[in-house]
Amino acid sequence: MKKIFLVTLLMSCFTLVRAQKIEVYGAYGIGSAQEIVDGLSDMATSLGSAGLVGSSTDHRYGPIMVGFNYYLTPRLSAGVLYSNTSSRSAISGANTADSYYKNTYNVFMARTDYRYVNKIIQLYSGISVGTSFAKTKPDNASNTKTASTTDIAYQINAFGIRAGRKIGAFAELGFGYNGIINLGVSAKF
Repeated sequence: MKKIFLVTLLMSCFTLVRAQKIEVYGAYGIGSAQEIVDGLSDMATSLGSAGLVGSSTDHRYGPIMVGFNYYLTPRLSAGVLYSNTSSRSAISGANTADSYYKNTYNVFMARTDYRYVNKIIQLYSGISVGTSFAKTKPDNASNTKTASTTDIAYQINAFGIRAGRKIGAFAELGFGYNGIINLGVSAKF
């Protein structure tokens, strides 16, 4: 019985590899929801205080993503992804010393994509939903404590294009925690 189970397991693994059912990828995003919200927050701080308080946020890097997809069918995949974004904020007031903060967003999402063209060039759309763990930590010697929040994270990819069979490059156009534009590479096994 153990031999039959082992042979079945090995055959299943070979079938998975041959069918290219697993995809791993890495990507970089531009224009994430965090960047947009931070920009609007900076503007609101300045406008709301009639210019007495200023706020500026410098995004050190956009979302850096790594992920894994499993192909349920040749056109439909489901997977998970992790992304990290970091920024530095400065708040200045008329009568106070500037305060600096480091903001870090760690995002975990479940993802699904549907490929409507599935040749050497693949065209697809998809959606991701998960959780964002944000931490804001003082960068200078202030009395402010570290703040943490947990939010719902999302990404809607209206249009994606991938070129390549086993190894490929891709670009995605969408909106959410991964950015308006995502560029990356992937490998199918």
